[in-house]
Amino acid sequence: MKLNCLLTVLFLLPFFYLNGLENTIADELMEHYESENCYEILPLLEGVISENSDNPLFWFNKGLCETQVEDYSAAKQSFLIANQLDVVETGKVTSERLYYNLALSELKLHNTNESLAYIEKALQPKKVPSPIFQDGNFSELEGNTRFQQLMTKYKPSLNRWTSVFLFIVFQGLLVFSILIFRKKGNKRSNIILGLFVLSFAITLAIFVLYWSGYIYVYPFTYFDGLFRVISYLFGPLLFMYIQSLFPERLNFKTIFHHFIPYIICFLLYTSRLFFDISDTIFAPLIAMLFNPWVRVSHMLIYLVLIYFYVEKEKTNVADNVKVWLHYLTYSFFGLILSYISYFILINFSFFNLDWAYMISFMISFFIILISVMGYMQPDVFWGFSMEQVFTFVKYKKSGLSESLSLELKQKLLSLMINEKVYKENTINLERLSQKLGTSKHNTSQVINEHFKENFFEFLNDFRIEEAKELLVNDHNHLNITEILYEVGFNNKVSFNNAFKKRTGLTPTQYKNHMLSSA
Repeated sequence: MKLNCLLTVLFLLPFFYLNGLENTIADELMEHYESENCYEILPLLEGVISENSDNPLFWFNKGLCETQVEDYSAAKQSFLIANQLDVVETGKVTSERLYYNLALSELKLHNTNESLAYIEKALQPKKVPSPIFQDGNFSELEGNTRFQQLMTKYKPSLNRWTSVFLFIVFQGLLVFSILIFRKKGNKRSNIILGLFVLSFAITLAIFVLYWSGYIYVYPFTYFDGLFRVISYLFGPLLFMYIQSLFPERLNFKTIFHHFIPYIICFLLYTSRLFFDISDTIFAPLIAMLFNPWVRVSHMLIYLVLIYFYVEKEKTNVADNVKVWLHYLTYSFFGLILSYISYFILINFSFFNLDWAYMISFMISFFIILISVMGYMQPDVFWGFSMEQVFTFVKYKKSGLSESLSLELKQKLLSLMINEKVYKENTINLERLSQKLGTSKHNTSQVINEHFKENFFEFLNDFRIEEAKELLVNDHNHLNITEILYEVGFNNKVSFNNAFKKRTGLTPTQYKNHMLSSA
């Protein structure tokens, strides 16, 4: 209990770090403005103004107080000086807030055109939603045609691309739900892959909020900047997923350190919702962790870890698993490349804002890749079992004798040739082992040692051989779709892939070739 109290005090202490310091005149102006008693501090002495003449925050806060006492002419001059001194660069004031106050000052001075120009400047950079200028201070502009046009032009809305991205977000959430609640297959891998997809879906959803302008509308404002935090999950989750396909011992102790940057960023992010931590000792840490190049470096580190891990293990996995791992690695590299390209190009004047979609495209590609692979390779979608992952297994401690192994081999061939169990589209290693009257371990060992294949490759050999016979059988009236279900496949894509892998031809090409050569 004492330790928890100590940790709480240490965590909260930096938030009050500056409380003991003497307030500056800029701070005092803000305090008076927030308590609505600016008349007590204004007018300022000439000496005070002279001492703070190069402080942009002083001029901005002075303008706020002058607005409060309705000295709009003085407020306008203060805001203009703050703008000249680049008050936005201090990080304390947004350009939206600066132009809002300039627009209000001009309006109160009956300079309607100048006010509208500042309103557009406030709206333009980030497509800030119109409700900001519908707080009652601009009520006299409601009948102004140009004001109405600006409110319509910059109203939050979805365009063609953001609508597409939003659809992919829902697809990602669907894939996440399927993977999380799927009971069969490698459950651990499914959960990690599901969380990986979820992190991408949430990030893409936040990008949609940005592009559409809804990020500035309550309650979506709480998600502003959250994508920076989530980016620290990409590398660890992908690395954990790839490790989970192998007999790695993944537990809290072995994976916790991978998520330390994310945990720190998440705590800092949530703290900003309740405290102003811009003037605390946490500010430099936030600036560092939220820096785009730090986030890219974090992803690059995991790309290297993933690449060498896959290279080390690729000789021990089946071809379809090897292809899947390479897809994931190269796609992750493409994502990082899109981040780097964006962060470099945004500094050039020729950069088109439409190009900013490149990161969203790569995230969308990742979600679609996992969805498509789930359709083409169901074993990928549901999580590999160890029998599917490894092409060889070291059976040093196996109790399977040579004579029993040969006996199981013959019995296995009998099940395939005579009973044609491969035609059962629900057949799996467990059910086949039950038919053999042995364990899954023994069945896997027999297939690997005697046929040099994994379970699914062995099964598909018999399915394709029968499909070849049915395709050229004159007395067979089944079409290709009926044939694939007849021999035990569940979908056309898997059938075509397996058929072409063994014959070099598609089923249609094979049929035409055989008929033409007959």
